[in-house]
Amino acid sequence: MNALLDWLRGPRFDDPELNERAAVINFTLVLGLGFLSLLSVLYLTTPQLRMATLTLLPVFVILLASKALLHRGAVGAAAWLPVGTLVLAVTPLSFMAGGYDLGLPPIFVLFALMGALMLGRNVGLFLTGWAIAVQLAVYGLGSSDEWFILDADPFTILVAVTIAQTSMIGFVVSWVVGRLRDEAARARQQAKSLAENQILLEQSVREADAASQAKSRFLATMSHELRTPLNAILGYSELLLEDLASTAEHEDVERIHRSGTHLLSLVNDVLDMSKIEAGQMHLDLELVDVPGLIQESIQTIRPVATERNTTIHVDVDSTLPLLWLDRRKVRQILLNLLSNAAKFTENGRIVVKVDNAGGRLGIAISDTGIGIPSDQIDRLFRPFEQADNSSRRRHGGTGLGLTISRHFAKMMQGGIDVSSTLGEGSTFRVWIPDLSDIAHATSLQRPRVAASR
Repeated sequence: MNALLDWLRGPRFDDPELNERAAVINFTLVLGLGFLSLLSVLYLTTPQLRMATLTLLPVFVILLASKALLHRGAVGAAAWLPVGTLVLAVTPLSFMAGGYDLGLPPIFVLFALMGALMLGRNVGLFLTGWAIAVQLAVYGLGSSDEWFILDADPFTILVAVTIAQTSMIGFVVSWVVGRLRDEAARARQQAKSLAENQILLEQSVREADAASQAKSRFLATMSHELRTPLNAILGYSELLLEDLASTAEHEDVERIHRSGTHLLSLVNDVLDMSKIEAGQMHLDLELVDVPGLIQESIQTIRPVATERNTTIHVDVDSTLPLLWLDRRKVRQILLNLLSNAAKFTENGRIVVKVDNAGGRLGIAISDTGIGIPSDQIDRLFRPFEQADNSSRRRHGGTGLGLTISRHFAKMMQGGIDVSSTLGEGSTFRVWIPDLSDIAHATSLQRPRVAASR
């Protein structure tokens, strides 16, 4: 029984495309054998068609031979053997024996259907047309005096109608089956193309990730190497500023220190961005005195604001408690936002409002500066971009400050948004929750107050 089931299932091949084609051919051959078996039973139970059963035996032999070829791996030969038989064997047999008397029309339909399944729609349509032509020719030669259907006897009319019906069925079935087969082939080709494109896409993503990681490592290394001598330069310049406080060279040394500080901030931005992209940036949580940190940040930015005749006003909630935060990252966010407000505001004011609504730190920094066009707001948080890239040339900066600030806020489970009116000013809002749960979960050691009130 198992052997019979294996024989009916057909062979299996390593090549998926060949295996699929063999499965279709095997299905067609098994279908043909089943159809012939039912047809044999029908002929044997019909006295007028009993002799026609003999015409089915060669067809059985042909289909079994095709099945044997398929099991031996000759897939192409197994498909073409039944088709070639139609032209080389069944057609002459029809002319020699008077086709409709032998019941050959259903066999023509069978061959047309098998041709469409195994070799495509065009082959199936060709075989159907060939079958129609052969049957008409056989009918005309065998009954030349009964070409006109109205003058024929009832049995001749029945045979003629059978020929027409089976031919039409063969044509329709061949077209439909062939169309389905062609669509299946196109679907397989599309699936194969999609699979290949998916492989190429995954490879490109891996290569892009590797290139990004390499770039980030390079930037981190170079930024570190640049920052070390810059810190030394700044340290020496601070000593010189103290020693040359009352000399003419003091202004030159101060310019050196200011330029070095600016360059160090640019290097720090690049280093932070490279760490973020490389996934090497981590939280360092501690108890932070937020009002003290706000004042410290404002004192750092105040000289820039004063130089541009801009005042800074602070409104801090006096009940704000100590919060578990990453002090360095919060300070960096404050410095970036305050620096932008000072750079783009002249003869105006900056307002810093801090509250603790619902246990969440909220910081709003508003200015009366030049504002941001509504169509440029989406670009603000992209790396190396500013609302107007020409402003980078006028005001300096890498275009990384807001990108880094948003990353830092997200790392602390918060966020940043902005609202702005061109010519009237902008407001940046930062919200960061108290991270005490994370701090306790990571078993931090004794808390330390980051800044004093």
